[in-house]
Amino acid sequence: PTLRHRGVQGIHACRAQSDTYRPLPTVKSIGYLGSVLARLAAREKGCHGAIIVSPDELVLEGANSTILARLGNVLVTPPLDG
Repeated sequence: PTLRHRGVQGIHACRAQSDTYRPLPTVKSIGYLGSVLARLAAREKGCHGAIIVSPDELVLEGANSTILARLGNVLVTPPLDG
């Protein structure tokens, strides 16, 4: 299913477990094999994208996108060292 808010359409994303090895955790790159595999697994489940989470369940990033959340009037993103 998709979401609509103020004329902007959202996507249906699946959760994907991150491997613990990320050689450059501050670099957002879809070149990592883990991101590619997460996107493929999400497509097999009928999702548009994958949200990468750490082994301790913290949101890290999208497999090919940035994660933003609005908390009141503040936009937040996962920390760079995640």
